[in-house]
Amino acid sequence: SAGDFFGPDHVIRQVIDRDISYFPQFRAHQRHQNPSLLIIDVRTPTQSWRAALLETFRMTHLLLRQGITPLVVLTDAYYRRHRWQAAVLTAYRGSVVTFSAKEIVQKIFPHDRIAGALFMPISKKRLNWLEEQKSQRIKTTPIPKITFIGSMYSPREEFLDLVKTRLANEGINLEINGDKAGTSNDQYWDKLLDADIILTTTLQGPQRSYMDWVWVRQAVFRYSETLAAGSALVAGPVDGGNTYFDNLRDFLEFQSVDECVNALLLLARDPELLEAVRSQGHKK
Repeated sequence: SAGDFFGPDHVIRQVIDRDISYFPQFRAHQRHQNPSLLIIDVRTPTQSWRAALLETFRMTHLLLRQGITPLVVLTDAYYRRHRWQAAVLTAYRGSVVTFSAKEIVQKIFPHDRIAGALFMPISKKRLNWLEEQKSQRIKTTPIPKITFIGSMYSPREEFLDLVKTRLANEGINLEINGDKAGTSNDQYWDKLLDADIILTTTLQGPQRSYMDWVWVRQAVFRYSETLAAGSALVAGPVDGGNTYFDNLRDFLEFQSVDECVNALLLLARDPELLEAVRSQGHKK
């Protein structure tokens, strides 16, 4: 997506080998390429407090010394270590983009150079590939295929179990793909393309020592990826999300098991509504 905007000749992908120490690779990349803007995902560096403390300060010092502006992608704003790393990296210059609403994260973040809710950007190359793939697929059954893709954890797992049981009582199957980490990139997009309806939740999970504010609903990749693939989306709410997508037009929103089941049944039993939501979401 950055290549689409700035031009492919102006965007370089810095590859990190997870089997080798992070900071020496990071330092070598910056000294060799000397970028003006560096996009950093704070999930990539060492995932321990002690090592992260040292690495983050070393990274910040190097960026300041070389005059490189950091743009930090903070996927989980309520993961304390990631939030702390993002704040240190952008303490003097740069910005942070988060999958949560700025108005909420701002209350627990030390500066205001933060933007959100961010939805996953989709490149033109990927969009073109999705259009080509979609045009080649032939629908073999009139029964809509409903799919969930994502990691399984409490309370999401219990929520999906209830929805699956309720749908089964109506003669409709919910396919749950709970091992996203074990799914290749192509397999992942295939599942999105094959589904008529993608169900996703924005539940963060139970309170943990390393996470806070888990009750805040933040954007997940499936929002924009589902609509890009041309499938209809049934999703939990995202704080700040109505800036981009409109409930009842681009997708159907739910906040409870009853609302989720009703939305899925409504689309599954009304082909015209399913096509209208799918088409409008894809157009958006």
